[in-house]
Amino acid sequence: MAKTKNVIDGLIFKDMMVSGYNNLKNFENTINIINVFPIPDKDTGTNMRLTIEHGITNAKANEDFGIYLTDLSSQMLIGARGNSGVILSQIFKGLAMCLGTKSLVTPHEFANGLIYGYRTAYKSVLNPTEGTILTASREAIETIKFTIRGKVNMAILFERYLSQILIVLKKTPDMLPCLKEAKVVDSGTLGYYKLIEGMYKQLINEPVKEEAISKKETENRTFIDEMRSNILKETAFKPIGVVCVSTGEGITSELNEQGVDYIIESDSSEAKVDEFIKAIQNVAALKIVIFPNSEMNIANANEAIDILKRNEVVVIESKLVVEAVYAIQMDVPDNDSNSRILEMRSNIKEIQSLKVSSSNDLLHDLKDILLKINNLEDKVAILLFFGKDCSKEEENRVIEYIENEYPFIELKTIRGQQKDCVLLGGVF
Repeated sequence: MAKTKNVIDGLIFKDMMVSGYNNLKNFENTINIINVFPIPDKDTGTNMRLTIEHGITNAKANEDFGIYLTDLSSQMLIGARGNSGVILSQIFKGLAMCLGTKSLVTPHEFANGLIYGYRTAYKSVLNPTEGTILTASREAIETIKFTIRGKVNMAILFERYLSQILIVLKKTPDMLPCLKEAKVVDSGTLGYYKLIEGMYKQLINEPVKEEAISKKETENRTFIDEMRSNILKETAFKPIGVVCVSTGEGITSELNEQGVDYIIESDSSEAKVDEFIKAIQNVAALKIVIFPNSEMNIANANEAIDILKRNEVVVIESKLVVEAVYAIQMDVPDNDSNSRILEMRSNIKEIQSLKVSSSNDLLHDLKDILLKINNLEDKVAILLFFGKDCSKEEENRVIEYIENEYPFIELKTIRGQQKDCVLLGGVF
């Protein structure tokens, strides 16, 4: 049977499991060391490794996806060790219950299997505890399930699933106080992350091999030390994270200086829905605000929010990047999040935007725009981004004119390098 990026069979899945097993085994000692929940018996990594090992060692290779998965799941259930191994085997049991009749599986079908998997795992536990593999398996697929459509292939499914597991992994110390006290993340969730990471690497033709123990001992110790020194910082989510669209290198630099958390860089004014989805998934904050910085991006950003069903994400309807810059500059971090968002919405309305798409005489066109601004004498600052097609001579003429004619206004100019217009700016 043909093996494409859009479907996987039993042989491909077996290779994915081997790569995932190797990745987990390479981090087995790390996972054991940080194991403090439910009891610090230091065997989570070993239990997960033995559970998978029993599955892939005893399941017979088969090109039929469903036949192989069913056999793998049964063998994992037989060889399940410890709480983490049992939960992992239950996830695969649910996967097999959903997909056991499929000879080939598409990304959409596999996503449904992951949903069935976490639901089966939850049912198998008398008192499910959040902050464990259960949480990661549930939140990760529930967050991305509506994005698995159209031309999404299996690698993209796993990439998105993996990124969400990582987000949950970093939150586990906030869910389980014993983890925060020990300055570690949940060991079972880390093991699950490493399994899925290895499976993903097989899909992108970078299979994980088993590494020498001595080498991994050094790497594992470094991993643990870095994690323990950074865990509190990493899991302390910001109250508000900011996403902005940029159309030029200079604009990107300015947004970085303003502390923007994620910048979508685009040569044109339009950023795709998938780009907004990726941005949202990569910002760790209790609330996320998006500055689309163009009319068409407002709709795309809102569509991304609808797809992800993320109620904590809001769009501040900026039409030019200068509005975003002003709103961010005027933000008061000490205020509560809702007040800050309301202020940002209000602030983008206060700035008088200006834009010159193309021009044979930039200074002449700018003069016309400035003359139409009401109460210019009451403004305090002008911010200008000069585009890629703006010559240094034109830039100098504009700067000289404003400094001479409006000495009472603070002027800030930036080589924005945007391609879509020779000049954009704002007066406030």
